[in-house]
Amino acid sequence: MGGGMLPKLTVQPIGLRIQTKMNETVLESLRRNGIVLQSICGGLGICGKCVIKVVRGKLSPPSEQELKLLSGKLSNGFRLACQAKILEDVEIEIPAEATIHFFKIAVEGLELPILVDPAVKEVIVEVKKPTLSDLKSDYSRVLDALKVESYVAPRLTVLKKLPSVLRESRWGVRVIYHKDLGILDVLPADGVKRIYGLAVDIGTTKLAAYLINLKTGETEAVKSMLNPQISFGEDVISRITYASDYERTIQLQKAVVGGINQLIEELCRDVNISPQDIYEVVAVGNTAMHHIFLGIPPKTLGLAPFTPVVQNSINVKASEIGLNINESGNLFLLPVVAGFIGADAIADALATRIYESNKPSVVIDIGTNTEIILNNGKDLYACSCASGPAFEGARIKHGMRAGLGAIETIYIDSDIVKYKVIGGVKPMGICGSGIVDALASLLDAGLLDRNGRFNVLKSPNLFINSGKDYEFVVADSKESGTGNAITITQRDVREIQLAKSAIATGLTLLMRDAGVQVEELSTIYLAGSFGSYISPRSAVRIGLLPNVDLSRIRTVGNTAGIGAKMCLVSYEERIKAEDLAKRIKFIEFYIKPDFSKIFLENLNFPIKV
Repeated sequence: MGGGMLPKLTVQPIGLRIQTKMNETVLESLRRNGIVLQSICGGLGICGKCVIKVVRGKLSPPSEQELKLLSGKLSNGFRLACQAKILEDVEIEIPAEATIHFFKIAVEGLELPILVDPAVKEVIVEVKKPTLSDLKSDYSRVLDALKVESYVAPRLTVLKKLPSVLRESRWGVRVIYHKDLGILDVLPADGVKRIYGLAVDIGTTKLAAYLINLKTGETEAVKSMLNPQISFGEDVISRITYASDYERTIQLQKAVVGGINQLIEELCRDVNISPQDIYEVVAVGNTAMHHIFLGIPPKTLGLAPFTPVVQNSINVKASEIGLNINESGNLFLLPVVAGFIGADAIADALATRIYESNKPSVVIDIGTNTEIILNNGKDLYACSCASGPAFEGARIKHGMRAGLGAIETIYIDSDIVKYKVIGGVKPMGICGSGIVDALASLLDAGLLDRNGRFNVLKSPNLFINSGKDYEFVVADSKESGTGNAITITQRDVREIQLAKSAIATGLTLLMRDAGVQVEELSTIYLAGSFGSYISPRSAVRIGLLPNVDLSRIRTVGNTAGIGAKMCLVSYEERIKAEDLAKRIKFIEFYIKPDFSKIFLENLNFPIKV
């Protein structure tokens, strides 16, 4: 690193980027920027609690203390933050047990009443005993008792236990039966068997898991976490690029399966059940996450014409991909529509019931890959927008994810900048909703023009000169938890312009193809974590959303997760999902001849009306 430039430290999973000092230990740099790690020994390298993992970049060679405490872990990139010194730009990951930070992840959402009729059910039957004149197999006898109309091939796990269970229970058994797959388990009829399912939303950035009692349809526990794949890339394209071959795909698959298994362990502990009580997992995600979760290389998604390997819904033995549930448990994935319109979009449509409306309406699930589903009152249209990770705080100088210490709302009142911080602590950075608020307020105050340039002369006290350009000061060095001023740069403004223009352009072209005018939109459903916390007024002000009456904008939370729950609880919803996947017309707007023209127009901020 030449030219006297100071190295930068990227901290995952919070997504914080900080400037460090050469030869400073990672622990010193983290502390100086307000990030607290466990370090019982005070940084002497004795307790071994400040473990970090190097994702990329170079640190100093391992110390004697690290060689003693970490031994075999060193080869996997683990280091002690108090011993490792920074030599160049480096990215690290902090294990959950080493930090006290938490994140705001939307897990709840719009829930409509549905019929509780899961694919997996419990049936108690009396099986006819064999005789010398009746030599049917044990398995055939159980099928007869269930009155199954056509033969369903058995699972080996069931066959192994079937003879002993039948005879020990005196031919009265409790069968766990799947509508499509047949017998998943056979247990003695006496006693009570708990039957659970798991709905999972696999987002590019976040995982959300819902533990459902399949007898009642009730959600008994919910957990979420950041997607462990983040260390391999912040957005969909970077994950697809990384998973260039089968081995790397499996590496990403193991990361996400490991995260889901961690959530399963925590959920089961909270409800006091065993993972063996979980008989089915229903998962949704964008097409790249869908393929990687199954261990399918997503290479075709990154190459024109961006075709998925498979589109229909899939049933897979959960054990085949390493999910820690019942050994006979099933994994069901909803269908996908196209290369970048995945099962999560189908779940969004199910949860909002947008397909039932006879008035134009739209669902916008904002994320690193934003998915839009539009109903023109008759037909369904969809597109995806490469909005990138700027709304997650990436590529923003003081950006971070929506966690402890993130500024989430900002407004300017008579030349005074006011803000709210997640957790009520000193601010460490700004998350996406805060940046959108800030730009809306700057526009209202006349401190930002339509092209995205600061108007410094109007209120010079709100800006500092960094030497390269002016920066808007949100919190000065005395207020912040890092000891440095938290600012918004001219480059940050540009990143948000690019992200919001991608979404606005996608919606503009989708509406044009569907023959819908802005004033005709009856409802705009804002879905996803970012959509749950963003201010609709600010989103309209910067041109992220069309200029409609705010009463028409409805925040619906994590509809992808809710849609997955619906398909777990009601078999009928799976049938609807298949139908939706066929009905939705995918529009690839990037190939439209006037795409670039409209995209450039949408880069500008709208005139206030």
